[in-house]
Amino acid sequence: MPQGILIDLNDGRPRMEITAGLRAPSVTGSLSSNSTFNSANGTRDFGLTMTQGSEAFILPTKAIDVYDFNFIPEVYFMNGFSRVNNSTGRISIGNFNGSSGRLIGFGAQGFEVLGASPGSEGIFVSDSTNFTAITSNSRLLTAQYVGTVTVNGSYTLPVTGIPFGRWNNPNVTLEFDGERILCRNNTYTGIDNVSASVTIDLVIFNNTAPTAGPGLTISNASGQIVFSSVKRPFVLSGFLQLSNSYQSIGNGFFPILRCGAMVEVTGGYNNLRYKGVAMSNGQVRAHKGSVYGNYSTKSGARFPFNTNISMRLPYIPNMY
Repeated sequence: MPQGILIDLNDGRPRMEITAGLRAPSVTGSLSSNSTFNSANGTRDFGLTMTQGSEAFILPTKAIDVYDFNFIPEVYFMNGFSRVNNSTGRISIGNFNGSSGRLIGFGAQGFEVLGASPGSEGIFVSDSTNFTAITSNSRLLTAQYVGTVTVNGSYTLPVTGIPFGRWNNPNVTLEFDGERILCRNNTYTGIDNVSASVTIDLVIFNNTAPTAGPGLTISNASGQIVFSSVKRPFVLSGFLQLSNSYQSIGNGFFPILRCGAMVEVTGGYNNLRYKGVAMSNGQVRAHKGSVYGNYSTKSGARFPFNTNISMRLPYIPNMY
C-alpha cells in the first residue's frame, strides 16, 4: 500500500488504509424531503454551512418526485447542484409533463471536502503532493451498520441512514425509497413490477459520533472520540455521473438511490418506471427499476423518455 496508516483487525472485515489522498467529507446540512416548494421554480435554494475554499457536493436521498393528475404523470427530477455561497446550496430541477403549482419535494445530504488543517486534533497524513485530514471539528458520517444481506424484493434498513452497497448481478436494479431497498428484475420486458433477489454487502452511514473499540481510536482534548476504526468514517474513492452505460468503481461501494425515470412503450401502454442502480463486476449504470404506473398511448402526455439525474455521485472504497 502507499505510505500511511494500515488498520487490520483480522475480524473478517476489510483492512482500512488511511493514505495521502483519502478524503473524509464533512456534513454541511441537508435538504429535507418533507420540505416542499412550487414546481414553477426551476431551482431550489437551501441552507448549508460550508467553509471557504472547500469542495462542496450533495448526495441525493430523494431525487425523483412523480405526480399523477388526470392520467398524465408529471415527473420532476433533480438535475444538478451548485454552491451559491458558504451558507447556500442550490439544486436545479428538470421535468417531463411538468406544470406550475405542484408542491414537489426533494431530499439531499450536503458535504464538503476540507483542505488540510495543520494544528487540528485528529489524523493528518501527507506527502509532497497530497494529504488526508480527519479533524476533531469535522462533522463526519460513520458506518452504523455493516453486513451482508439478501434483498428479496425489498429490505427495510435496520438503522436510519444513507445506504451504500456492493453486489454483482447485471440483471437486477436496486433503489432506495427512503425506508426500503427495492430489488427489481431489469431484464423483464412487460409492464408488471417484477421483483428479484440479490445478496449485497451493505453499509449504512449516519451522522453519529464514532465509538471506541479494538483498533485505532483518537479523542480530542475534551475527551470526545473523533475517529474510530470500529465505526469507520465515510471516505471518498471518487465521483461519477451515472449514465445508461457501465462505468468502473473498482471494488468499491456505490450509493443505492433512485437516479432517474423512464418510459417504455410496451404491451400497448406507456410503462413509467423509476430508475435505480445496476452493478456488475465492479461497474455501475442507471437501469430501469420499479413501476410507477401504466398509461394510455393516447393520453397526450410527453412519452416516451429516459432521463438520469445530472450530478456527480460519490463512491467509496471497500474498507468497511
